[in-house]
Amino acid sequence: MQEVVEFILSSIIMVVTPIIFGVLTLDNNIRKDKSKVVVAFLISCIIYSLCYSYFNGGIKTLIVFLLHIFIFNQIFDLNVSKSIFITFIYALVILVFDMVQLFFVTYILNISKEYCYENVAGGFISNTIICIFMWGFIYLFKEKFRKIFCSKIEKNNNLIFLSIFSIFSIIVLFFDIIT
Repeated sequence: MQEVVEFILSSIIMVVTPIIFGVLTLDNNIRKDKSKVVVAFLISCIIYSLCYSYFNGGIKTLIVFLLHIFIFNQIFDLNVSKSIFITFIYALVILVFDMVQLFFVTYILNISKEYCYENVAGGFISNTIICIFMWGFIYLFKEKFRKIFCSKIEKNNNLIFLSIFSIFSIIVLFFDIIT
């Protein structure tokens, strides 16, 4: 029972994190219709839980990226192009903190990468620590993120293509590092 509660709380934290990222970097631009926000939040929590229960590797990461695009699109009422770009930036930031955690656990605490990814990564405590540090970082640099996100990217297909290509590159690089 405790594992189920930790899994649900971990899923909620991982859905709340992009929302906090959006609130801080998009100048609190949450959709006015709160019922749509609640529905999008619940759908995101369910999809995140199912994704982490039934998928592994690159497929799971791709689904999570699509879920973050959905979150930014539905909760912040952004177009798909801007949602893809913001998801790319969000993925880079969370990847940095995930890599810092991997470095700390494997080199400082001297725990193997295999054990880390089987028992530490993705857990409630691990996700909470990563998200808290990430929230602090985002808060410190929110003005820089706002400048980036205020640009007109709706019609910039090259930027969107590069964001999508980079997301796939992150997936390949990340899974190459942990294997």
